[in-house]
Amino acid sequence: MVDTETDLHLFGTAGSVFIGVLFASVFFSCTVAQTVYYFRQFPKDRLLLKLLVAFLGILDLATLVLDIEYLRLLVITNHGNPSGLLQIPTFWVAEYFLASVIFAVVQCYFIHKIWSLMSGRLWRVPLTVGATLLATAGLAGGIALALITATNHSFSVIYAHVQVPGSLQQVAGAITDIYITVSLCLVMQESRAGMKRTRLLLRRLKIYAINRGVLIVTLQLLRYATYAAVYQGSSFLWMIFHIPESKVYVNALLAVLNFRHSLREAAPFNGAMGESAQFVDIEELSSRILLPLPGPISSPGALPAHVCIEIAGNAAYATQHNEQS
Repeated sequence: MVDTETDLHLFGTAGSVFIGVLFASVFFSCTVAQTVYYFRQFPKDRLLLKLLVAFLGILDLATLVLDIEYLRLLVITNHGNPSGLLQIPTFWVAEYFLASVIFAVVQCYFIHKIWSLMSGRLWRVPLTVGATLLATAGLAGGIALALITATNHSFSVIYAHVQVPGSLQQVAGAITDIYITVSLCLVMQESRAGMKRTRLLLRRLKIYAINRGVLIVTLQLLRYATYAAVYQGSSFLWMIFHIPESKVYVNALLAVLNFRHSLREAAPFNGAMGESAQFVDIEELSSRILLPLPGPISSPGALPAHVCIEIAGNAAYATQHNEQS
């Protein structure tokens, strides 16, 4: 008969890693699908953006390989060796470092886009600088934790020295992602548009921003809660949330890039009615829409005027232009 205490011990160690790897594998399959979709649908994107997607995909694959190798070490190499469960291998330090890099890169990407959308606002500089410092602090906490882990392979010793860097990484990361979510929602709230179709598109973007923020912040808080609970123990429960977290970040960025296709389908070109809708660089979270200007034609010899609404950080503005026949 299997001893209950042993079952609980394994659930807190190898079992937690197994659950984390299982979720990570599911999210990584989404990463692969979204990456393939991105390169097929947007071959004309800027080279720098393509390199960013490829870079994050490589890091995502590397972290998954290291996680699977760590699981293999726990359940096969250390089978029948309970003391081996409490030793962290050197190669897994790289996993934690790479995951921290993924967190920081994705956060900085969104911070940069919000900076672009906040053009002209007085609080643009202080808010962006503050968010960047928080993202940097989170990365610094992750690097410090990786360095501590590299010099001490016993979890009992590691847990005694990582309270400060571990807490710094989690708290700074959560605050940064809350800032990103709130800022995106405010920017889209201020980007007023008169057409119902445009309002629906903005609503979809806002819902996505909220869902992204809730999912990521929830993962961070759960990871921090389980992390703080095992400072005096040797449980791996926090790995259930840590291992798939980097995959969630990568998928969040890819979803923004691939969302452009849905926006284009939602606003097709209609040449017969003289309407056009062109979504420009939605990875900047901005759109440029050409809509017919309501009301009678001001001059008898001109074609219908058009209004150009740019959904950006400022309130939507309109410029009229007449096309001579």
